[in-house]
Amino acid sequence: MTNSKTTSTGSQSMAESRPKLGTITLKLDKKTERINIFSAEEWVDTTGGKAGRFRLRINGKWYSPEGEKYHFLTSNGLIHFLETKLQQAEIVAAQEIPSSAQLNLKQGDPVRFTTYYDGWPQIQRTRLAGNPFQDDSEDWRVCLAGITHPVLLIDVILD
Repeated sequence: MTNSKTTSTGSQSMAESRPKLGTITLKLDKKTERINIFSAEEWVDTTGGKAGRFRLRINGKWYSPEGEKYHFLTSNGLIHFLETKLQQAEIVAAQEIPSSAQLNLKQGDPVRFTTYYDGWPQIQRTRLAGNPFQDDSEDWRVCLAGITHPVLLIDVILD
């Protein structure tokens, strides 16, 4: 069931009140896309929606690739739709924030971190060659003595 209200121009504006199965938010080319997923069973009375099918609402508009009023996806169709979106998406990983102890590390502090050689962990001990900094991707990194590239600060432990 939907709630509606009349705008000052007299057109109908619909606010969806059916329960969502879930919401997926993607960042696409610096635009955010919000995909609400509904069970087709919510439309059994009006359109013959069937169990095991889904209806999508993207940024407040019903997904209708061919312009039809009601479009339902099978489980495989939903998976294909989401795979396609994810291939287009700019996947933004949740940033891990270093601890305050890590942020307070200073040049010269003794530290250790783990590297991998042939799949086996190797603990490396060294000193900080500089203070922690944020790179262009806003990840916290630090330069270490004897290591050719900055490493993620979250991987460094005060020794």
